[in-house]
Amino acid sequence: MNDNLNINKQLHEEYNPDGSLLRKLQLSELDILIEFDRICRKYKIDYWLDYGTLLGAERHGGFIPWDDDIDVCMLKKDHKRFVEVAESEIKQPLRLMAASKKNSRPWTRIINAKQSVTRIVGQWDSETCGKVTIDDSNVASSKTENIWIDIFVAENGTLPIKRFVEKTYGKCMRRRYHLFFDGTTKYILAMILYPFMFCLVSVVRLWCRLFHSNELVIEYGSQFNGLRMKNEIFPLTEMEFEGHRFKVPFDTSNYLERIYKNHSEIPPKEKRLSHGILEFKDGE
Repeated sequence: MNDNLNINKQLHEEYNPDGSLLRKLQLSELDILIEFDRICRKYKIDYWLDYGTLLGAERHGGFIPWDDDIDVCMLKKDHKRFVEVAESEIKQPLRLMAASKKNSRPWTRIINAKQSVTRIVGQWDSETCGKVTIDDSNVASSKTENIWIDIFVAENGTLPIKRFVEKTYGKCMRRRYHLFFDGTTKYILAMILYPFMFCLVSVVRLWCRLFHSNELVIEYGSQFNGLRMKNEIFPLTEMEFEGHRFKVPFDTSNYLERIYKNHSEIPPKEKRLSHGILEFKDGE
């Protein structure tokens, strides 16, 4: 136990010491998570910490020291309920950005409209699930956005089905949301095919609800893969994260092992990847 405390203290001092830009960002994201949790508890809506946020909770008792975002997940029916109540419940300056063309992404975020961060734009490393930092001097490759937490939706499915859908419906949807642009011709074709692909996914969803009720994937249309098992998630329990208690899967260890191999081991320094943070702005 003492060894873990010492290691976490050393990592904190190296990557996110108090007062650093990364620590300011993490604490602002934590405030959003606290408000999200308040709404979910008030309306008895289930959710759980996911991805690196869950890994950080189990391994570090909070943020992975070099991580710069928060991810939560919920079932489709709970997400629908949350969106219904959040518009009137959420406290300013926070704002819900549900999946829509206006939102420009097929998943939901809660943002702080008065706080922003400028990050180095890096490439996603699919092997390590990390964000690759590029040369910090390359300011032209930076991006400024409001601070947010991501809310992912889990629905029934298998990885082979998810991968097939991503090659059809997923590409059409991401072109429709302008998440990438690879030519006007492909964009127009995606707009034409989208209604047919939507019907295909409706059939897939029904099939998976009937025959794969224990298997979950991140919502069709998102580029995020990985298999979750419902019997590893429910009944939900709680775990400490940055001094607060949030909902997590019942079998956190096996759940994380599906996403990250050897998840309890701290990766070597070259694998501790994140965006470089250039600036943090608080409008209050």
